[in-house]
Amino acid sequence: MGAGGETAAVIGVGMTNFSATRGDVSMPGLVREAALRALEDAGMRWDDIDAVVMGKPQTSLKA
Repeated sequence: MGAGGETAAVIGVGMTNFSATRGDVSMPGLVREAALRALEDAGMRWDDIDAVVMGKPQTSLKA
C-alpha cells in the first residue's frame, strides 16, 4: 500500500532512446516518448491510468 493507504502498482515501463543529446525532441517530448512506451508495455491507454511517475539516473556516482 502507498503512504496514503491506497494500493499502487507498476504495470508498464518505458524509456527514451539513449543519447548524449537529443536535439530532435524537447524535455516534454522525452517524457511523452517514455510514457507512451510504458503504456504500450502495459497494454493500456492514457484514460486507463491515474498517474505517471518518472525518474532519471544519476550522472555520476561517488565512492
